[in-house]
Amino acid sequence: MLHRLEFRAMGCEMLAVLDREASPALLANVPGWFEEWEQALSRFRYDSELTQLNQIHERIVRVSQTLWDVFQVARQAEQLTNGLVTPTLLDAIIEAGYDRPFDELPPLTTSVPDTAISMPRPLTAITANATARTITLPDGMGLDFGGVAKGWAAHQAMKRLRSEGPALVDAGGDIAISGPRADGGPWQVGVTNPFQRGKEIEALYLN
Repeated sequence: MLHRLEFRAMGCEMLAVLDREASPALLANVPGWFEEWEQALSRFRYDSELTQLNQIHERIVRVSQTLWDVFQVARQAEQLTNGLVTPTLLDAIIEAGYDRPFDELPPLTTSVPDTAISMPRPLTAITANATARTITLPDGMGLDFGGVAKGWAAHQAMKRLRSEGPALVDAGGDIAISGPRADGGPWQVGVTNPFQRGKEIEALYLN
C-alpha cells in the first residue's frame, strides 16, 4: 500500500512515498527535514547559512555538516561535468534575472546577451579544509547549490525513510528510490508534458 505525503519546499512541489501496509509515522517528519536543509542551503533566505557564508570573503568560516556535504557534492558535479555544473555561478544567474524563487519570477520576455553574464570561477579558487570543515570564499565569489541541493535532499530523505519500507522521494523532479517496491515491482513515475498541464508524455519504471 502506498502512503503519500505531498508538501512544498525549496520553491517546488515535493512528494514522499512509503510502500508498506501500516501507516508510517516517520513520513510526517519529511517536511521538517526539508525545512532544516533549506535553512542551511537556500540563497533566497536572508538568514540561511549559505546567505551568511556568501557575505563573508577572505575569512575562514566553519560550516555545518549539511552545507559541507552539499559543497562536496557540488565539487563532484563540477568535476564530472568539466565545469558545466558549478556552484560558483551565483553572480551569473543573478545577472541573468534569476534573483528570486522560480514561482516568483515574471514571465521571460527578453534574453540576456552572453556579454552581460559573468563567467563563473572554478571551485579551486575556494580554500576548503575537510578536517576543520571550513570554507574560505575569495573576494567577489558567492555560492549557489541549485544544481545539486534538491537531488542531495531527496537522497537523504529516502535514506531516512527506507528503514520503514521501500521509499521514493521526488524533490521537484529530482527522484531518489530505495530499490524496488514491496512486491518486487518497479516504481511508476510519470513524465509531465510541459505544454499541456495535467498530461503526461511518458512513464518511467524505476527499481
